[in-house]
Amino acid sequence: ACGGTMSLSNTCYCSGGLFAQTGDGNSSGKNWIIMAYDFTSNQSRTHKEGTMWFSTLNDGLFALPRNAAIKYTIEGVPPFQSNNFISIAKLNDNQIVAGDDTGNLFFRKNNRWKKISIGSDDGYNRVLQILAYPDGTWLAISEESLYSSKSGKLEGELGLGALKSAYLTRNNNIWLGTSHGLLVKESFEAKPKRILNSRTTSLTMDTDSFMWAGGLNGLYSSKDSFQTNWGDYFKPLSRRIISIKSFGPNKLLVATSNYGLLEAYLNDGKVISVKILNDILTIPIENIQSLFIESDEKVWLSTNKGAYSLDKQLNVQNLSEVNGLVSNNVNAILAYNDTLWVATVAGISRFILKDGTESGDFRTQITGLRYNFGSKKIELDLTSNQETTKEISLPAGATMLELDIAGLYFRMRGNLKFEYQSEEKLLPFHLITFGNLLNCIFNKQPNTSIVEGSTQNFGANLTPGRYLSSAIAILPGGTRSTQSDQITITILPYWWQTIWFSFIILAFISYSIWRMIKARSEFIKLQGTASELQLQAIKSQMNPHFVGNSINAIQQFFYPPDPVKASEYISIFSDLLRRTMTFSEMDFIPFHEELQYVKDYLEMVKLRFGDQFSYEIFGEETIDPSLRFPAMLLQPILENATIHGLSPDKPSELTVRFEDKGQFLYCTLTDNGVGMEESLRRKSLQPNRRPSKGLQLLDQKVQMINKIHDVKLKIINNDRSKSEPKTSGTEVVVSFLKK
Repeated sequence: ACGGTMSLSNTCYCSGGLFAQTGDGNSSGKNWIIMAYDFTSNQSRTHKEGTMWFSTLNDGLFALPRNAAIKYTIEGVPPFQSNNFISIAKLNDNQIVAGDDTGNLFFRKNNRWKKISIGSDDGYNRVLQILAYPDGTWLAISEESLYSSKSGKLEGELGLGALKSAYLTRNNNIWLGTSHGLLVKESFEAKPKRILNSRTTSLTMDTDSFMWAGGLNGLYSSKDSFQTNWGDYFKPLSRRIISIKSFGPNKLLVATSNYGLLEAYLNDGKVISVKILNDILTIPIENIQSLFIESDEKVWLSTNKGAYSLDKQLNVQNLSEVNGLVSNNVNAILAYNDTLWVATVAGISRFILKDGTESGDFRTQITGLRYNFGSKKIELDLTSNQETTKEISLPAGATMLELDIAGLYFRMRGNLKFEYQSEEKLLPFHLITFGNLLNCIFNKQPNTSIVEGSTQNFGANLTPGRYLSSAIAILPGGTRSTQSDQITITILPYWWQTIWFSFIILAFISYSIWRMIKARSEFIKLQGTASELQLQAIKSQMNPHFVGNSINAIQQFFYPPDPVKASEYISIFSDLLRRTMTFSEMDFIPFHEELQYVKDYLEMVKLRFGDQFSYEIFGEETIDPSLRFPAMLLQPILENATIHGLSPDKPSELTVRFEDKGQFLYCTLTDNGVGMEESLRRKSLQPNRRPSKGLQLLDQKVQMINKIHDVKLKIINNDRSKSEPKTSGTEVVVSFLKK
């Protein structure tokens, strides 16, 4: 009938279309399925992986992989009454049998499908399980009844609710889980015995021949006649049990509604521990519908996101519509030898699982690039660029960068993973940014990640830089592509992000700071010079004041004449005057110089007043002789004390006390005169009194010294009559920071 050429997988192509024979090569030629229609095939080419390619005039390019997944639906298999298949099994004579949701069973043998109906009361009767007897007969369990092919009988109402699950033991006992409890029948014809009164949803037998029953709220064992609910001891087992399967010695696999897939470890019909596998699986498996144990090494799980396989090393693989499933909503799975049958809500899919050894002799290709620029979404097709390394430059402000990656492995349409590596390189010299420079210096190792899909997302914003990226495809079995692909993506910076603009700004800021520091330094220097001049002016005013008071004192030695005292007084005065001229040019002098000046001045005062004046100095020995002391600081205070602070009715006494208190030096001057207030009162009564400038000049000197040298110099005057009752006199406390 077809005038084309027979080729791979019993496929024929001709001017009328493309056809494939679904049998094993030994059919009579009556089971051809049209795989593509209404196109004229001009040329065909077989790829090295066994994929056949067809070019057409009107409908583009088609590829037919070797052992492609075959879909069986109501459109292609006339006996089918529904596409919603609930169960699938293999009988001992190698027939495949599938049960739908309308009470029909479909048997496949020699590439033909045959229907057997067990009926339905209302048009809806899900065939939940098909159990095979060793002799080739079978037992079908639906929501409404049991059907045995051996007797050809249909058993309906069991008296204990709708059927939910069944298990056939080696001695042909039939265990039945129903909506009202757990039953057991010694044969199909025997009456059922009630074992458990709670709803039973799943059944299995472990390697020690103990039966296990799962329900809405726990797991039970025949070890103690189903009395213990192991959900009371292990919380993950306390919710609805969807499916149970024995998975090797002393272990059950349990699918639950809340915790996903569990491993329950057993000992003599008892649960000793439970592991939640979703906590450790790289790909958590949710919404499990049923379990199928292929062997002690591999288990299959049906879910609403496709079929999953899990081995003992907990490696997870997924088959979905991308791989050829007719639907991702899977109800049941059957796996044997190298063939996988998957029953879904939209039909049945068949896969060839072990199709030779995986080969890495295929290419990985970066096929596309997408990014946002402003309000526009830019897409670049990179499939035409066959260079080893692709070069792409993106404008400043590009966001939402994504790469599309493909593995050109035509025997598989999905489930490829990709190892992605990215390493940042220096931008061109004139575009370097600080971030790019620091990343290249400190992040020398490339970033490596495994991409589960075909898209690598770089995030919302990628900082300016030059990124060398490479991708390698990885097959489900772990085989890596021997031909990787690379791309260099340059994210251009804005002009103000470059390191050179930063240097200009830094240079400008540095120059501005330098100018400010220099101006401030010059101002401080000028201010210091002005303060020095002002201090010199104050000193120049204080010296005449001291000289004038001393000359006035000399006059008393002439009336009555006392040449000896006058000569002695003038000698001391001359020496003090010489030192005054010397010290007036200094801000600080050694302590021993200031102390000697104080002693000489007080000796001169004592010479003037004789027995009416006495003084004492304390604490001088505790002070470092070389300590810097403000020059001639004490002389104006002593002068004021000896002129205005003398006692009128008793001998005058003056005490000078030095104290070293850590960082500060204290000097306390105390007299027993009339006190500050009384002295001011008496001065106010003098009609022609001359204003005193000594202490005023001293205050100005203190301010200038603090301004220039910041020694925190203080002079505090206290009237002793206020702090010490029945006491008169003045106390002056001088303190400054030692430097």
